[in-house]
Amino acid sequence: IEILGYHAVRREFTLLGTLDGHNGPLLSLQHIQTSSETADLHYLLSASTDSRILAWNLSPYVEFYQNEENKREDFNYEQPQESSPLLEIKETHQSGINSFSCRGIHELDNKEANEKFLIASGGDDQALSCVLLEFSKDTPSVKLISKTTFPCAHRASITCIKIHNDLLFSVGPDQRISVWNLLIDERSESIQIQHRESYFSAVADTSCLDLRCQPDGSVQVIVGGMGVQCLLYHSNS
Repeated sequence: IEILGYHAVRREFTLLGTLDGHNGPLLSLQHIQTSSETADLHYLLSASTDSRILAWNLSPYVEFYQNEENKREDFNYEQPQESSPLLEIKETHQSGINSFSCRGIHELDNKEANEKFLIASGGDDQALSCVLLEFSKDTPSVKLISKTTFPCAHRASITCIKIHNDLLFSVGPDQRISVWNLLIDERSESIQIQHRESYFSAVADTSCLDLRCQPDGSVQVIVGGMGVQCLLYHSNS
């Protein structure tokens, strides 16, 4: 993984560092940011063909680049050294992980609590997986709370997924657009994935998916592959 800083005015990239921890080509990345009164922390989730999810601390690279752009000539900023993953998650998939999607779990009754995120993933093994992670807001650390897997979610590999509130949308080369319920038990913090419904898409080799929320509460589902198709999904129907 190469970490680059981009200067919009000069239109140039700066190599800030590299992260090395996977045993195969990378397939998906997801950036997560937590904020507190004292600091903003940046994390990166990465997945590859080795079926592992790794969590990294990006904060030193972000701080270095911000300081590098605004530094005084008499101050020496040291470039961050290559770091190890904060967390390694195994056995969520049996092969390559093609897509990530995440949603924050907000705890309104405890503003000082660390931030929790629900991370969904889809892979070449036709399975959907969800993990609940807790990210520190003060010092860089990630904790795995719970995880679950729904095997054989599609009849082919899952190429893209998106979370919308408590719903998960997934697509793959089987030309199905599947909708899932994501349920989290507040006491045990366990996760359940329940199939809601599926629709046939006219797009062959479906490889990407995007969602647009509509004013009436419906969701516009856009899928792409050998063509593009737009559908309107009403969650209450």
